[in-house]
Amino acid sequence: MGARAGHARRRDPELAVAASTPLPPSSTSPQATAAESAQVWRGRMLAVGYCSLLGGLSTLPGWGFLLFPELGPLAVIVLSRPNSRWAASPWQLIGVPTAAAVCGLWIHNHVPIESLALLLAVLATRLLLSLLRSSLVPALSAAALPVILGIHSWAYPGQIALGLIGLTALLAVVRRWQGASAEAGAQVAAEGAAPPGWQRPWWIYLLLMVGLVQLTGWRMLLLPPLIVISHERFAEPDHCPWLGRAWQLPLACGIAAGVGLLVTELLKPHIAVAMAVSLGLNLLLMQRLRLALPPLLAAGLLPLLIPNVDGHYVLGITASAAVLAFGFPHVRARWWRRGPWLRSPSP
Repeated sequence: MGARAGHARRRDPELAVAASTPLPPSSTSPQATAAESAQVWRGRMLAVGYCSLLGGLSTLPGWGFLLFPELGPLAVIVLSRPNSRWAASPWQLIGVPTAAAVCGLWIHNHVPIESLALLLAVLATRLLLSLLRSSLVPALSAAALPVILGIHSWAYPGQIALGLIGLTALLAVVRRWQGASAEAGAQVAAEGAAPPGWQRPWWIYLLLMVGLVQLTGWRMLLLPPLIVISHERFAEPDHCPWLGRAWQLPLACGIAAGVGLLVTELLKPHIAVAMAVSLGLNLLLMQRLRLALPPLLAAGLLPLLIPNVDGHYVLGITASAAVLAFGFPHVRARWWRRGPWLRSPSP
């Protein structure tokens, strides 16, 4: 019991809490609660504005890769929580997703078998996260995206880095404006050092979905947002935000993907507006469902990158989420042993 409590205290729930509920205020007074909530929503709106700006710039010739879907959830998390662990590590915030993008692109350019390239890209990124003791699991999406979308240009990691540099600069302004102290950020960054170990059920899920893609030829069954969501599911199985209400995962993923598809159909010539509308509607969706799942924001942005996207996108991401929710309903930490050779901090 003591070990479980200690593990819960060390855990830094970046992806599980940041986008739908603010951290508990230091005071329980209504004024402190209101101030905390206002800070979170200001950060979210600032993130929507920044992503919309990048969306507009991505329409310039040769700058299409500025439209990186995982930048949406990353911006929402760090700008709404400027003292959070990810926000306190600006070099990792820039370097880890960029390095993952380089790994994924290099593997895609040298491994002709798509399914093998995807697994190798995910494995390389997982090893990178372990080596750097980083919990920036959105980097998995940066590695998988070149394989899934057929990206071969080396402008891809460079433009991801530029978008993250801009986000880090904006974060520095927000921290200075809000008086976020370096000491507080360092204290948060020091939390969550307990390694979750080697998530074997996660690899089982990935292999299962890759097998289904090979059998059916339906590439929409395995998309970057679900890779990130599934990692969160198995990295902290006892703290999953939708545990006990599994029906919410495919419902939320289907709605978020549907919002992204509809926005793409109606507003794709106006990318900046489309990104703002998609992010705003999916933030309201998470708030309405009381579901802390920032990768839903990426699921709503991804259709803007997929050529000739149609309803198969919504069906594929919903089916994949249903397999994750109902195919692995009782996975707990006891399903695997914590491997000492491959460790990273809890996300």
